[in-house]
Amino acid sequence: MSGLRQEDTPLQYVTVWAILTGLPLLRTGSLTCTTLFPLIALTKSSAVPMMERDAMEQPAQRQREVRLVDESEARDDDPRVLGQRLQEARKARGLTQQAAADALRVARTTVVAMEQGARRVQSDELIALAGLYGRSVSELLRPGPVVPGFGIQFRAIVRPEWKADLADDIQSAVAEFRRWCANYVYLETFAAADLAPAAPRPYDVSGLSPDQAGELAARSERNRLGLGDGPIGSLRAVLEGDRGLRVFLLDLPAKVAGMFSYTREYGPCVAVNRKHPRDRRTWTLAHEHGHFVTSPYEADILTAAGPGVSRSERMADTFARHLLLPTEAVTRRHYTLLQEGGGQTTPASVLALADYFGVSFQAMMLRLEELGHVSRGTWQMLDHEGFRVREAQTLLGYPRTAPTEIEDAFPRRYLFLAIRAFAAERIGEGQLAELLATDRLSVRDRVQELLRETGAEDVQKLASLLSRSLS
Repeated sequence: MSGLRQEDTPLQYVTVWAILTGLPLLRTGSLTCTTLFPLIALTKSSAVPMMERDAMEQPAQRQREVRLVDESEARDDDPRVLGQRLQEARKARGLTQQAAADALRVARTTVVAMEQGARRVQSDELIALAGLYGRSVSELLRPGPVVPGFGIQFRAIVRPEWKADLADDIQSAVAEFRRWCANYVYLETFAAADLAPAAPRPYDVSGLSPDQAGELAARSERNRLGLGDGPIGSLRAVLEGDRGLRVFLLDLPAKVAGMFSYTREYGPCVAVNRKHPRDRRTWTLAHEHGHFVTSPYEADILTAAGPGVSRSERMADTFARHLLLPTEAVTRRHYTLLQEGGGQTTPASVLALADYFGVSFQAMMLRLEELGHVSRGTWQMLDHEGFRVREAQTLLGYPRTAPTEIEDAFPRRYLFLAIRAFAAERIGEGQLAELLATDRLSVRDRVQELLRETGAEDVQKLASLLSRSLS
């Protein structure tokens, strides 16, 4: 370890060890063919050489990584900065100073001194605290802003009716969500261009009811984005590219559909449950975007039970309906299908509408009820009678997909930033695997795919191409 100076502290040795070994960022009623058509009338009338590095890296490369840690990581090796991060991590975990002290078997005053920067944290203490707080050592030491209120803002919106196990699951999900937001900012430190996260520009909806406010905001947002009134092909691509949202598909608890947070340091971040069907994910993303354009300074947790009763939740849900299902477009398309179906609306025609607009059958049905195109209570009646939506979609050939590839989990720009940092030798292969929540073999495959997609000859050329696309 020739890159280390003689006066380096044990903490800096931990930094080097964490980067080289790659501590993980993660804890890481039946429908049949005979009853489908027309079923029931619903109208009211009726591998590169560089990639072959592994744990036994060449000495020169190991020295280069040691030097990188010494020059960049050590700049944040200030006891006060580390103390702030430890305090933020502890509070986000919902732990008291006494709980942390008990885990370390030290006095509470020792933890207080650590968080104030009055006492240096020893290597064994740092490792213990990282495990206790659900963080990695490298995450606590690397450059990046300290965002003390991230976890607290979510604890403030926990609903009384949520059971203890759901509240615990949400706390873990919030910690993972924060981790990926921080990872994004960390990768941006390697970018040549200093691009600040997108700032909110909420619409002025004061004096309007939640439904009026949500509809107005959705209409204004469609105009701002130049979407017209037709279906949105890829909402995620539009919001990431044109609005600067940082959208992560994460393995959230089954009862959590999505989360939204805006902070000045992390920007607008959205987590969507990747285990949910595609149409549900789209609706969740539209709902969370509604928070960004109407009430950006209020964090949100959307559960599978649906939105809450607060004004901001009602605005966001109305926003999602009008953003994804504009009144004029739905009416026009429904009228066309009505003519083709002999004047009757059937489940098959509603499934066709849902597929056209990229929403769920339930969302489409409720929107038709709202617009008066089918009788109120139709969805409830079908659900009560055992209408099996997924089986009907399969019979009609409509796909039900879930993301399986590595790029689906992260924003496209996040992926490019990570691979560019690796190609430029700013991070190692192990770190790249951590940042993409995968293993080294999958990372190598992904880089090879990008080489083929871009036509780059090697990772250095790939880094140059990605630099141009991200600046």
